[in-house]
Amino acid sequence: MLKIDQPFFVAENIEWTETNGEIVLIELTTERFFAFDETGSQIWLSAMSGARLNEIVDQITTVFEGDRDKIEEEITKFLTSLIDQGWLTQERELAAR
Repeated sequence: MLKIDQPFFVAENIEWTETNGEIVLIELTTERFFAFDETGSQIWLSAMSGARLNEIVDQITTVFEGDRDKIEEEITKFLTSLIDQGWLTQERELAAR
């Protein structure tokens, strides 16, 4: 479950890089690759900078136009899916070192 007041960390089974403005993830246990679009990449970079949910929403709404509540809802869904897939965590002890 996403905690709105906690930062995000990369899960220990994930390596990532930025390539041509996109974030590419490598899931080490399965050796599968995943790439995010521009919006997903911006959210990921915000999360990796230590931002919490409200800070990420603030950053994204300065780049992309739209209803703030809808943007927050979509970002929450996206981050929740990354946590559910085991790519992000909000638990420091489960983070990559």
